[in-house]
Amino acid sequence: MRFLISILLFSTLAQAGDDLSTRLSKVIEPQIEKRIKSTIVGVYVKGNVQFLTYGNVRPDPDTIFEIGSLTKTFTSLIFAIAIEKGLVTPDTTLAELRPEWLGQATGNIRLIELATHRSGLSRLPCDLKITNPANPYADYTEAQLIASITDRVGCKFAAHPTQNVVYSNWGAALLGNAISAASKLSYGEMLKLWITEPLGMKDTVIKLSPEQRLKLAQGYNEQLKPAGLWDRQGLLGNGAIMSSARDIMLYVEAMLHPEKTSFPEAIKRVETLQYVFIAYNWFVTSAGSIWHDGMTGGYSSLTKVYLKKDFAIFHLTNTEAEVKCFIEAVEEIPCQPI
Repeated sequence: MRFLISILLFSTLAQAGDDLSTRLSKVIEPQIEKRIKSTIVGVYVKGNVQFLTYGNVRPDPDTIFEIGSLTKTFTSLIFAIAIEKGLVTPDTTLAELRPEWLGQATGNIRLIELATHRSGLSRLPCDLKITNPANPYADYTEAQLIASITDRVGCKFAAHPTQNVVYSNWGAALLGNAISAASKLSYGEMLKLWITEPLGMKDTVIKLSPEQRLKLAQGYNEQLKPAGLWDRQGLLGNGAIMSSARDIMLYVEAMLHPEKTSFPEAIKRVETLQYVFIAYNWFVTSAGSIWHDGMTGGYSSLTKVYLKKDFAIFHLTNTEAEVKCFIEAVEEIPCQPI
């Protein structure tokens, strides 16, 4: 039985695209009901768009998923737009943005260090107490995030900037919060006014409307049991966004063609290598492509943008498991999915 549906929106892909569909099918189909429940793959090739869907219950381009840490790339684009607006600079420090951070040991962390995971902050806030692993961030407030890097909390911090990239969800959340302080807008307002409205991304949000909730894919954990959304109060900038394949397609097209957007310089900034292998929260390959993935308790995602080839590919999946061999299939690297 085949699980593949191909929806061509603009024009038929060239033979290379057809070959890609075959390769993806060979690695994804064996994972259905064994590793993942369903997934939708978006392919952009030189102006041509294709969606491929897999699963017994197939999503469509308007189905909504949590995108997890892919949110960080949106947070960095918010940061870059704030730079273009003159609200901050890459070297703006946390102490300059909130009175609570003035005079603190961490107050001299620069925003660029947060965007490149060089702040010295650990992966998660030191004061985060997870009482429900199925919804780990539900009780962590914005006030706690703001206080988390103050002396009174008593966390121990590494020296910064670090010489190595140390991936930090904590730092990404602080970056979003810091830009919110500079702009006097909430994270959701910045996302909508600065990115999603200009790009026409109607289903990319941090809070679902009743109509959008009807389009939400049911999430599943690693055991393929139903899982709920992750609720967030303070930790928005590191993973709070939900989106659809139709919207992510608009997003990757903007990454490939910033000249078609109202904020081209901001996009160019987020794509530019900053340190070793990282741009503004995008990881950069030796070939100059950028990528990021994401995972929550019921969803996973991965986006890779081949900047030099006018090509991008992503998946949105309603399972807390990676789609194994996804990029390997794209790049024709041997890989066994099961």
